[in-house]
Amino acid sequence: MSFFRWVLCLCSIISAQSWSFEIVCLNVGQGDSTLIRGDNGKTVLIDAGGISDLNFRQLLLLQGIGKIDEVISTHYDRDHIGNMDEVIRTFSPSVAYDHGGAHETTTFDQYVAAAGDKRQTIQPGQVIDLDGKTILTCIVVDGSLSNGTSVSVQDENDRSIGILVEYGEFEFFISGDLGGGGLGAADVESQVAPIVGDIEVLRINHHGSSTSSNQTFLETLMPELAVISVGGSNPFGHPTQEVLDRIGSIESVEAILQTSEGNAGTHELVRDANGHIRLSVVVNNGIKFVRASSSTAGFSPILIPFSAGLSGDLDGNGKQDAGDLAMLLETSAPDVFSFSLGWHKVGVLPTATPTRTFTPSFTPTPTPTGPTPTFTLPFNTPSPTTPGQTPLPTTGPTAGMTPGT
Repeated sequence: MSFFRWVLCLCSIISAQSWSFEIVCLNVGQGDSTLIRGDNGKTVLIDAGGISDLNFRQLLLLQGIGKIDEVISTHYDRDHIGNMDEVIRTFSPSVAYDHGGAHETTTFDQYVAAAGDKRQTIQPGQVIDLDGKTILTCIVVDGSLSNGTSVSVQDENDRSIGILVEYGEFEFFISGDLGGGGLGAADVESQVAPIVGDIEVLRINHHGSSTSSNQTFLETLMPELAVISVGGSNPFGHPTQEVLDRIGSIESVEAILQTSEGNAGTHELVRDANGHIRLSVVVNNGIKFVRASSSTAGFSPILIPFSAGLSGDLDGNGKQDAGDLAMLLETSAPDVFSFSLGWHKVGVLPTATPTRTFTPSFTPTPTPTGPTPTFTLPFNTPSPTTPGQTPLPTTGPTAGMTPGT
């Protein structure tokens, strides 16, 4: 059985026994914001662009966020820091990391005023230990790399901070609007790529602009999932067809997840969330997965297996294959879930109690193999709106952004 078919099988039939930390790629229109939450509840917010201040506060509160411990601004364009001043005033993080220097915009001045003495210039190679398990490492900042080399940069996009997020064997890389060459952009990506290496999930640079996500970068990182933060009907033509085709040409990529449909290219691997994209680590019988889901059910949940060494090799033949799936079903049949309509139980519910629960907004569909189940999912995900609230906009201000093509 091919790896692709193996993944499809796992997406159809899998037993989920524990959730660990999570990353939420927030839908902020044409902007960028990513929330990282450790399994101890500690949080880091990377960028805060897109929608208006008022709705951005509401957006975070609806994610169950009452406190943000640290913030990172990858660079100073409005679509990345437009709401960071409000975040700092509202949630009072202990530190606000950025790439240093200055930027002659009102948005930057507002950010600096709010950050005050919390502002710190992050250094290449600097490590942020979120909870003893989740590690954030600065790979690049203002053209300086963690291996001691540097790239000459002039454009604000290319000054972007690049952060490698590691949770055990899971790796996620995010680097703002970092350039990969072309149309005046410096090729920082090609220098960053060998330091980062093979990862599971890549937050695509610059909303899918053609000046980012070059072939060398993608072929070196070899992600299974690519996530693009982009606004519908944006005026920049993001994501470009060129970038979607480059991502789609990478053998390891199983899906391209977008916060909205964007305003340009299409690809058979694209899945539009039309909402937030939530990434969680799942552990089952020694096999580790990243689970991707949409806050609006814009796409069906996706499971991608990842394991260091042979921790997912259940049948001992030296590789992960259909034999492992057979053993998984044999050993976990009472705990099997179906993915066709979201999480719902096929057999008897496991007795373990998840660490985080919420009441799902749907009722599991009865199946012929067992009684209709009742259960809770281990995510504290609020509903998109509550009575009296105005639904969040899907697009936001674009002034102050570097277009790119």
